[in-house]
Amino acid sequence: MLNKNWQVIKKITVSKAIKKVLNGRAMFLNKETGELFEYNDWIKNGVSTKTVRFGTGQIPKPEFIVLMFYAGIGMRPIPEDPRISRYNIFVRDEGCCMYCGCKLNWGKGSFTYDHVHPRSRGGKTDWDNIVLSCHACNHKKGDKHLHESGMKLRGLPHKPDAQELRAKSIKMRQQIWKQEDREIAKFF
Repeated sequence: MLNKNWQVIKKITVSKAIKKVLNGRAMFLNKETGELFEYNDWIKNGVSTKTVRFGTGQIPKPEFIVLMFYAGIGMRPIPEDPRISRYNIFVRDEGCCMYCGCKLNWGKGSFTYDHVHPRSRGGKTDWDNIVLSCHACNHKKGDKHLHESGMKLRGLPHKPDAQELRAKSIKMRQQIWKQEDREIAKFF
């Protein structure tokens, strides 16, 4: 069972998972495509080749469900006025270095954030002055202004609204979850 933000919460029985979907508290997840299905759509599409007995018939066996409501476990829900944090900057900039565009991994120490207007020159730590950066680009820029470094931003830093950050956070969680699932599958 995955939380609303796609973090794994715990394992539950198939019958409990089906009941949560039937009650409208969750949706079935096709782990190959990342698509979510309600109960009737899951049965029509026959997503899984394995079946399980439920009630008087059989349905495709679900491997994962995603809760439709926050269950209080895992990452906190994003407040209406998002605070600045490493994770929120990572989400806002969609996990890409804002200088070179390379894709950065979450949780592996592969990124940092950079003050566009350097702190040593009076720059503040706020949404309009911080961007996601790889170590190489951050080192190259150093404490210079953009025009001094010869570097360009791929997008302007801005304070995201709560809806933008939520949508991007869910998308990022799906990508992180799929990556973790592929890494786990290598061991089996």
